Amino acid sequence: MTNCTRPMRNTAAPIYAPISVPAEVVAPPEVRDFVVQVTVTVQTDPPMLHLAWSATAGADSYRIYRRAPGVGPWGRAVAVLPGDAAGYTDRRVAAGVPYEYRVVRMQPAVKPLPRRAYGYATAGIAVPLLEHRGVVLVLVDSLVVTELREELSRLEHDLVGDGWTVIRRDVNRSEEPTAVKALIREIHSVTPLTSVFLLGHLPVAKSGWLRPDGHDARPFPCDAYYADCSGDWTDIRDLGVGNRAGDGIFDQQIIPGDVEIALGRVDMAELPAFLPLSEIDLLRRYLNKNHCYRHGVLSAAARAIIDDNFGVFRGEAFAQNGWRNFAPLLGPSQIRAGKWNATGTERYLWGYGCGPGGHVSCGGVAATAELAQQAPSILFTFLFGSYFCEWDVPDALQRAVLAWPDGGLICGWAGRPNWFIHGMALGQTIGDGVRLAQRNSHWHYQPTNGSPRGVHIALMGDPTLRLHIVPPPADLAAQRRPDGLFLTWLPALPPVLGYLVYRAVAWNGPYTRLTPELVTDPTYCDAHPSRDAASYMVRAVTLTTSPSGSYYNASQGIFVTIEGD
Repeated sequence: MTNCTRPMRNTAAPIYAPISVPAEVVAPPEVRDFVVQVTVTVQTDPPMLHLAWSATAGADSYRIYRRAPGVGPWGRAVAVLPGDAAGYTDRRVAAGVPYEYRVVRMQPAVKPLPRRAYGYATAGIAVPLLEHRGVVLVLVDSLVVTELREELSRLEHDLVGDGWTVIRRDVNRSEEPTAVKALIREIHSVTPLTSVFLLGHLPVAKSGWLRPDGHDARPFPCDAYYADCSGDWTDIRDLGVGNRAGDGIFDQQIIPGDVEIALGRVDMAELPAFLPLSEIDLLRRYLNKNHCYRHGVLSAAARAIIDDNFGVFRGEAFAQNGWRNFAPLLGPSQIRAGKWNATGTERYLWGYGCGPGGHVSCGGVAATAELAQQAPSILFTFLFGSYFCEWDVPDALQRAVLAWPDGGLICGWAGRPNWFIHGMALGQTIGDGVRLAQRNSHWHYQPTNGSPRGVHIALMGDPTLRLHIVPPPADLAAQRRPDGLFLTWLPALPPVLGYLVYRAVAWNGPYTRLTPELVTDPTYCDAHPSRDAASYMVRAVTLTTSPSGSYYNASQGIFVTIEGD
């Protein structure tokens, strides 16, 4: 593999150094010196948010910015601090309001260190409960529907129980991507979608003539095509021998619109390394893991492991996607450098791995064949290296992660560009993270590294998953009595603040909350029940505290349906 010492000019697409270990690397202090690891603690009376980070020797100054999460430009710094500062207290805050912070460390321009290092946090004090998360479209490969009927029904219940309005459609895997996009756009025009979950071997769109990994220019699988309903996607140009006008491969190398929909894919086709397990077996395994995670049965300690086989790599420092992102989610003390294959029986919530790669391997981290025999227990993963952002090939590494027996709920190719997922600390989904990566430009979240808004940016996994799980109550039962309809349930594991009770005409909603406030006893009487059939849902609520503040958080809903009189 030939190494490029600097980017080369190309009118068709940006060219970056191939992702292989360079022969000579100027030893940096550490990749962590490329980021500011921000955490936030709260005070309620009077309300304050205290941002903290580790002081860095030789820093010139720190600049603090604040805005409503994701809204508008950052504007002017709210504070400029000396280089030996290790924190900032914001007293101009109110309980119940989320804020987004950017901390910029100005440092001497000494190669390979950048002039600026960045950290981000979404913070708040007792941010209100998000009961309704929007509309999710679940597109299922029609070839797997019959054998996975039970698991698919359970998935829909879980999504409804997490506050989603669910639309389900089954799609033939032989459809053209344009037909799938037309279906998504048709539904989105009537009922605006928040997320799309592609499940099974659904059509793969391809676009561009680019080389985000620094190797030969080529088209890339492009799920952003489905998620972008406003951009103009064309197929009218000759970009290269692998992308000709009218060949069904789109021209775009940069996502043309601002992606509106958070989209993720779970595709277990063509993973022969996992034989004798079939595609159906692996899809069932993923859906079972998904269900267990949502209900608190599959859980992990709030810790992360970073397996970095690139280091600074000419200033790109790919593992910054771990060191920066994991700090506001878990806390810097919960992040360690180590080898994925040495985790043993320890289960990690997050993992980042990078190294010189191929379609089925990440040098120093893992290969598909190894993962099929012995996989680490990491629930959420980022990977980075050559070629495995081409996830549509047999035994593709990113899809293989989802086939792990214990873990592997999501996987993203994070490094060109960088991802920013700090909002998950206050309840955002991983889908919000991929959508931000697909929309991000140089002036929004920095540094982007190469290929911002590239058509190759995608999420393998369920886009509706979030970080903090509240175990739900159990065994909801209903009984009609002369004074109303009486509900009972088994309490959720403490600590919970109480429960919310909802009612709907059908199990899939929409649900109306019956309890204006939390109820603390595991019982509720609906004094004015419908005489027709109805469904009830109960969710436990707690105040979740993370290294970015606190927010009200609900469990999965549990359901009971009663017949009419």
